[in-house]
Amino acid sequence: MKRDDEALAMSSSVSSSELEVAGAPALARSAQKLPNMDEQQVVQADSVAEAMRLVRGRILDTQGQPLPGATVRAIGAAASTATAADGTFALRLPEPVTQINVSSLGFLTRQQPLNRDTATHITLALTPDSQQLNEVVKVRREKAPAPAAVDALPAGGYPLFRQYLKDSLDYPTKALEDRKEGTVQLSFTVATDGTVQDVKVLRKVSEEIDSEAIRLLREGPKWFPAIRNGRRVAHPVRISIPFRLEDHL
Repeated sequence: MKRDDEALAMSSSVSSSELEVAGAPALARSAQKLPNMDEQQVVQADSVAEAMRLVRGRILDTQGQPLPGATVRAIGAAASTATAADGTFALRLPEPVTQINVSSLGFLTRQQPLNRDTATHITLALTPDSQQLNEVVKVRREKAPAPAAVDALPAGGYPLFRQYLKDSLDYPTKALEDRKEGTVQLSFTVATDGTVQDVKVLRKVSEEIDSEAIRLLREGPKWFPAIRNGRRVAHPVRISIPFRLEDHL
């Protein structure tokens, strides 16, 4: 019986030694530490989450209109976003970030400090940058060309007017009898309403022929006034009316 007790004690001693060699106590201790490691990871994760904060806000112009597409960027960290159509934004930043940079095309860039102690919700108004706008949109102002100058003209133009003179000329009888011929030169003014005024004979042939030339002018086609700088003006005109005997014999 004594041997059996000694053998049992020895067996127990060997088993305990074998467990120590196999690392069973170490495994047990490791198993006991696993929950502690999980807790540490959770604490670290919570710490990371607490190290970030969400910044919300709205970007406007000085007239109170929203600025879509404005860039909101963290200073000192790689975090940025753009404003929505209503000018709002939301940006998650690392806790150490204390300033943001806000920029938009045509506006002065603005830096905004952040308060670490309070929840961050900001509203910023950007000032227009007149110099940048001039560089972005260059309006070329040129003097408008002056309207073309137009001289007084007979209705239908001079070719039809010369044809009218040829067809309507009534050679005076006395001039035919006296064998008078030549070219009468007239000067006159076409008023702003197109009427013929101040008719003068610059080159005379005979009293009858000169009178016929004046009649042809006054009874002929209507005249259109001259145009200067887009406005009607009175304009002097000279014309020559030939009288040839061979055309009327």
